[in-house]
Amino acid sequence: MRIIELLYFVINDRTQDFGVWRVRPNSRSTLVDWKYDSGIISNEYNHLAISARGSVFNFYINDTLVYTLNDSDIASGYIGIMAEASDGGDFSISY
Repeated sequence: MRIIELLYFVINDRTQDFGVWRVRPNSRSTLVDWKYDSGIISNEYNHLAISARGSVFNFYINDTLVYTLNDSDIASGYIGIMAEASDGGDFSISY
């Protein structure tokens, strides 16, 4: 049986906070609780990026490294992208 793990990288541009969570079947772990970052631009587009090499994940906001995660539990697998504008506004995804 394959265990599906999800890693969420979320920003709130209104409060200039970001967070990172891991979701497994029947559990959710906070890896980075909401953390303020002045590099998040309120009411504007923000560029989010994740670089993954083996078990090391680097999280970027507007081309600035904001967090590094080393987790051998998720060293390989598939990647997916999802975006949502909480106010119904515009957004774009490119990869």
